[in-house]
Amino acid sequence: MDWVSVFTRSTKLAALFDVLVDQGCPAGEILRNVNLTVDEVHSPKSRISLAELMTACENAIRLSSDPHLPYRIGTSIHISAYGMYGFAILCCPDFRKAMAFAELYHALAAPLATIEFTEEEESRAGSLSPMRAPQPIRKSTASSPRCRSAFIYR
Repeated sequence: MDWVSVFTRSTKLAALFDVLVDQGCPAGEILRNVNLTVDEVHSPKSRISLAELMTACENAIRLSSDPHLPYRIGTSIHISAYGMYGFAILCCPDFRKAMAFAELYHALAAPLATIEFTEEEESRAGSLSPMRAPQPIRKSTASSPRCRSAFIYR
């Protein structure tokens, strides 16, 4: 995957931005090295690369000492923010079918991680693994457990 040329809506960045601003972090520092202005963060027209999203995660790690930050960010994003993919998950009749659908079509959500769900008789398991980011990003950000779990679905 080319982390620089794959663009996505700024929904995940906006969630990260809002949580950090609420914690008192300066907006300019949250967006450091991200090609968006404060006014563009919540615009439905805004697009960012996955590399810029990872840069924002790196900024969040630097700015916040909150060990629960990834969960605060993740729970602030409603599944419907993922458009038709999110609505399709909401329409699934049960959790098992929702997870099967989510796994099958996860690439539609411009993912930062791969998801996998397995089921055998009485046991069920899920895993979330970071996608392989370019070396400069991978060293400082993608390998951070705080960043890996920043966008867990609510």
